[in-house]
Amino acid sequence: MAFPLILGVVAFTVIQASGKSEAGPMSLPRETFLDEQKQAFLAWTFNDTHIDVSITVKTRGWLAFGLSPNGEMHQTDAFVAWVNDTDGVPFLQDGWLESNATARRVTLVRDSQQDWTLLQGIQTTDETMIRAVRALVTCDRHRDRPFSRDTLRILWAAHDKDPVDPARLPHHKKRGVKSMLMFSPSYLRTTPVPDTTTADTHPEEVVMQFEQVLIPNDTITLSQCRLFQLPKIEKKRHIIKTRAMVQAGNEQYVQRMLASLCRGKFEQNLSPATFDCHAPGNAQMMLAVRQNCDALIAAWAVGGEVFSYPEETGLPLDVDSSGRYVLLEVQYGNLPKDVFLSEAIRDSSGIVLTTSDTLRRHDAAFLTTGLLQFDYPLTIPPNTPSFTLQSHCMDFCTQSSFPSTGINVFAALPITHIQGRNITLRHIRNGKELTQLIKDDNPDARYQETRFLPSTTVVFPGDRLILECQYSTLGKSTVTFGGYAAEDETCLAYLSYYPAVNTTSCGSMIDTRAFLELTEYIPTTSSASPSLSSDAVLSQEVANSSVLRAFYTNKYDFNADNTKKLLKFYDEHDQLGVCLGNGADSMKAIHSAPYVPLPVKASTCVGKPSVQIPPPITISTAIGSADAMSGNKNASAKDTLIVKPVTVPRMTSLKPNDLTSMAAAAVQRNAGMRRSAVCFAALSVVVAVITTAFNA
Repeated sequence: MAFPLILGVVAFTVIQASGKSEAGPMSLPRETFLDEQKQAFLAWTFNDTHIDVSITVKTRGWLAFGLSPNGEMHQTDAFVAWVNDTDGVPFLQDGWLESNATARRVTLVRDSQQDWTLLQGIQTTDETMIRAVRALVTCDRHRDRPFSRDTLRILWAAHDKDPVDPARLPHHKKRGVKSMLMFSPSYLRTTPVPDTTTADTHPEEVVMQFEQVLIPNDTITLSQCRLFQLPKIEKKRHIIKTRAMVQAGNEQYVQRMLASLCRGKFEQNLSPATFDCHAPGNAQMMLAVRQNCDALIAAWAVGGEVFSYPEETGLPLDVDSSGRYVLLEVQYGNLPKDVFLSEAIRDSSGIVLTTSDTLRRHDAAFLTTGLLQFDYPLTIPPNTPSFTLQSHCMDFCTQSSFPSTGINVFAALPITHIQGRNITLRHIRNGKELTQLIKDDNPDARYQETRFLPSTTVVFPGDRLILECQYSTLGKSTVTFGGYAAEDETCLAYLSYYPAVNTTSCGSMIDTRAFLELTEYIPTTSSASPSLSSDAVLSQEVANSSVLRAFYTNKYDFNADNTKKLLKFYDEHDQLGVCLGNGADSMKAIHSAPYVPLPVKASTCVGKPSVQIPPPITISTAIGSADAMSGNKNASAKDTLIVKPVTVPRMTSLKPNDLTSMAAAAVQRNAGMRRSAVCFAALSVVVAVITTAFNA
């Protein structure tokens, strides 16, 4: 495999300084394969204004790289590039892809403003590497999509031949799309904090894993639960890392995993067997379990990577935790019905907690915020282009729960399902909105990663948090309820913070009685004159969720007027504020007080870098510091970027066959070694490249 050698060539270049040249690294610290078959590899770095990417694909033809609005080729902002088979000269065009599936042709509409700058192009016997740089936000507002902190759908495509006409590309032979948070430290080759398995003494793993759970093929969504008993803990430890252990082959079915610590012993002995969390027959047991097991200690969702705590904090397991239970809940499915299981499967997935007895400075914890209820009160009308719901973590909860110095939020896992189009977590203090903790205008239900905040945010007593979720049900003919299934929706965020407090949830619930009265629901009780004003009648109706779902699915008319009424109800009607934790639960009616919104700042666009092509190419390439990239609040502005003028050597005099033979020899010598070792072995190739550059 020649990927490592090409990456080795990219990792070394010539740095010009004070009139002399020396070999030095130009790092692209973030990297990932873009597909499971490892046909495409991406490495990149960025600074405040630009992004520098290198994409290597197994092809000798053209390749495309860009930002897709929805994972499709059509209307993708991309560059198309190749290396000429005859003379080795690289070529790149910045454009907009228009796809014609019937004609099996992709048209590249060339941008009048060429914002991608080609830095390097290399071709071997079966691979092509293209490296280019572009502004994060360009001044081409109509044809360039921004590289932002939103979930980005990175699209790549390739053909085995160079195009005859650069404007009319033959239909791709291979393509893929990967949703990513490109600014996340998860893609760093080295973690933003020291390797916790070596920097900490006596690391131990707590493994909580299902054992061959049956997932029937006629189930759209299934939540399975199991209680695990913690081992004996002789002295306090910190959880310093969590990772999902998803059974190979089941990646598309395992959607979410939550592990919650139970406060005390249960009165009855509970079976260690796995059970359906939402089966009617398990309702009483689950009620007791959920009331007891409410301290979240691990959260993972599909697409998530390994989560390492910042070096100053870890989630505590005290001596009192010895022998206590942990509830592991695994959700399967969350996919459209027509693409779910073709046959029953067995699953043995789970979560692994890495703990250490080297204690960190702060105890961390999770805080759940959002709409803390499911089913019919959370109801989104069908075929609606935009519908927004809000939940509120109110000041009465933060005032009574948070220390005077506040809590420091450093990461968040926001959750919506397939109808989600935007999720924003607003921070309100003294009636004024501060910097938003979360804002994603392009969420992907199949890629939900815990994201580190750009900087740690302090939430003080009396502050409010508003989680806002926007949905679109265009093209969907049925009503959408709150729930766990793919056709259902949710609006939640799991916040990681320190120092730990007893509060586990701070959110709100929709007024069920007011919702039923608004929609003119008629109770189905046997009473001669049933009234929703009766708590007994209301409780009976709420318990009968299947009847309520049937009413809103089959009988209620979600016409334009009723849709407006419902949206106004969610915007203006009082909700029930919820503050939960360690048995000290409180609820109260709340009214969302107005606030001064955060001013909308237009992104400052940046023009194309001033470079000369053909080489030598001189460009300021940014290498970010680990502290700055990880959101370390102690990193100063001067630490954020190291900017070095880089000269990229000319590659055209080096024949592809020469590079291929060197690559083959290097790979053979270093078979089985890691990429970093192969990069070092590739230094001999770099010497040839540098010599070529100076002799030209």
